[in-house]
Amino acid sequence: MWRSVMSADIETLEPKRDARTVDPAGIFFDPLSYSAFDHPYEMYRLLRDHAPVYYNERRDLWVLSRYEDVQAALRDHARMVNALGNDMDGTHDSYGPGNLIALDPPYHGVLRDLVQPSFTPKAVKDMEARMRALARDLLARFRAAGGGDFVTDVALPLVFDSSMRLLGAPVGDTKFWQDHLLRSMARTIGQFGIPEDAAASNREAEEHLAEVVRGRRAEVAAGINTDAPDVITQILTAARKGVTLDEAEEVGLAHLVLSASTDAPEALLTNCLAVLDKFPGLQRHLKDNPGAIRNFVEETLRYDGPAKNLCRQTTADVTIRGVTIPRDSRVMVLMGSASRDERVYDDPDLFDVARRFTSKNKILTFGEGIHNCMGAPIARLLAQVLLEELVAGLDGDEYRIVGTPERWAKQMVRGFASLPMKIVPAGRDTRKLKPHASAAHVQSLSVGSTRLTVETKEFEAPVRVTAKTVEADGVVSLLLAEAGGELLPEWTPGAHVDLILGDGVPTRQYSLCGDPQDRRQFRLGILREPAGSGGSVHVHDRLAEGDVIRIRGPRNNFELVPAPRYVFIAGGIGITPILPMIRAAEAAGADWTLHYGGRSRASMAFTGELERHGGKVRIWPQDETGLLDLAHILGQPDADTKVYCCGPEPLLGAVEKACAAWPRKALHLERFAARPLGAPVRNEPFEVHLARSQRTLIVPPEQSILSVIEEAGIGVMSSCGEGTCGTCEVKVLEGEPDHRDSVLDAEARESGDTMMICVSRACGKRLVLDI
Repeated sequence: MWRSVMSADIETLEPKRDARTVDPAGIFFDPLSYSAFDHPYEMYRLLRDHAPVYYNERRDLWVLSRYEDVQAALRDHARMVNALGNDMDGTHDSYGPGNLIALDPPYHGVLRDLVQPSFTPKAVKDMEARMRALARDLLARFRAAGGGDFVTDVALPLVFDSSMRLLGAPVGDTKFWQDHLLRSMARTIGQFGIPEDAAASNREAEEHLAEVVRGRRAEVAAGINTDAPDVITQILTAARKGVTLDEAEEVGLAHLVLSASTDAPEALLTNCLAVLDKFPGLQRHLKDNPGAIRNFVEETLRYDGPAKNLCRQTTADVTIRGVTIPRDSRVMVLMGSASRDERVYDDPDLFDVARRFTSKNKILTFGEGIHNCMGAPIARLLAQVLLEELVAGLDGDEYRIVGTPERWAKQMVRGFASLPMKIVPAGRDTRKLKPHASAAHVQSLSVGSTRLTVETKEFEAPVRVTAKTVEADGVVSLLLAEAGGELLPEWTPGAHVDLILGDGVPTRQYSLCGDPQDRRQFRLGILREPAGSGGSVHVHDRLAEGDVIRIRGPRNNFELVPAPRYVFIAGGIGITPILPMIRAAEAAGADWTLHYGGRSRASMAFTGELERHGGKVRIWPQDETGLLDLAHILGQPDADTKVYCCGPEPLLGAVEKACAAWPRKALHLERFAARPLGAPVRNEPFEVHLARSQRTLIVPPEQSILSVIEEAGIGVMSSCGEGTCGTCEVKVLEGEPDHRDSVLDAEARESGDTMMICVSRACGKRLVLDI
């Protein structure tokens, strides 16, 4: 799916009992541990369910995990104070005496009011135009490069440009501050404290920022831009508000604002991209529904927010759920856990882009009460602007993580230090398929093994029948949507899919006859064939709307090649692959005609939707007009015209004969049934060597290459068994194939590069295949 009472008075929640008996056996939580870093939400659930008030003796740390308790603690400014900062590893020591988050009322309010003018709604709104222009430029470069590290190429430059302007620092210093952030966020998982390089980076940042403040102080003293809205100007003109700060406080406050305006926004942006990679169908959804982006950002803040926890210090004994936390105790409140609390959120582990937020389930990621993050509106705006520009630029593609991401190890912030991404064709499988490539079929082989797992690059997924419509006598169409709401793969006119019905019904292939631009659904047209294998009868008689079946593919053995002119000839259900072809020809501005024959009008599907093409389409019902007049339809050979024909074998044979004098590559046929086979070139055993698996097999006259390979326990993708679908095509490394399929054209047959091993054989004594 893309899809409790709260109290401000902690002490009234439950009666007291001994504080040191609250650690149930088997529950262990250390916020510095690898488990808290790698799988925090799993740990959070254990805490909520079994130890909502938890004590870690080694860290001398209390932990609150339920939404109700977290919110109450964040609101209790009398007994839960910030005196030691909000981080358990001593980060606050790096910011100097002006560190706002290590202060409590009344001085906290004085400094917060001092810089508040830089965070007004108008000030934030005024940042949008610049944000949007830069986001558009950064994304254009990222797209042009085909991808890169989203952190260093997009997120950090966008965040720091806004932060520098908010702060009033030189935008030219952005590279220095990007490097500083990445260094300062480094931590050693499982170890308390700040690594020396991170601490050194913070000291260097203080020194650099001190120079910036001194330079700006000289300008203010000279009367230059004294009314500028940036943070440093507000700090340096504090005397206007009756506030006196020394230089250390000025620099410390500026440093805190800089840090808070970069780490959390960057983490939010990269978490949003990680969600889009986890649920790639959301990318097209947001492109089609840009109004949903604001709520997408909110759900990301809940589902995987940038701030996992904050720390507080108790000024008195505090009792929560019968457990007394002593005075002068360090208490960690887990906002990340509160955001997944099933007592407040329905299906909290599901990402629901339509989730509704109210005052009763408001997101606590950015804190609550007097210490709520002033920069939260900026972070939200950055994410919204970036996503609006990102999805607007999608053009049948999507952003996917390709490589190994690296998360920040700093325990209180959840974001990415590196996020390698590429822009790839939209769909589940980011690998580009060739129409015929044996490497797509066999990915893993174990020599001598009789049990193998075949991994295929082909898309295979469950689909739901969303509509079943009678299109003509004996013909129904199916609309199929991916069962989980994901987008379906891209396809081109002429493509088909395997319909996997289960229940022992043979898998069969059906042409896609809908719109290739519609990634939400596939359309198939299926003729009921009582004498067939049973698949079409199952579809007609048993398959119903709402049923879930499986598809594999698409693959295309009948591709539409560019041409200025086309003659399309369809017989019966052969109209299905032609329908998207005429759509594509029309869109390309090509000259085209369609001649569509059938037994009777009542048996000919989709004639209604062809009427809009007027004189370009001629319907030939046999009971009214007789057989298609191929001599009239085809006329004289024309080098600029491509002929595409699909239908029953008599029609295909007649068209082949009529086009005998046409240029070699002018005619393109697709057979739904295998063409009649003559005798093989070699009616005796031959040897097949499988190069990748280092196996040599003997193929007797009565068996196919495919069946011999399968009996040897070597997995190869196959489907029709008749040489009509192209699934079992493999590369030929040595030897001459005896082509007996109905897929390869004359040029492909002559090249001898590939063959269909379900029906084709060898002209000589030996073949070497790329299996």
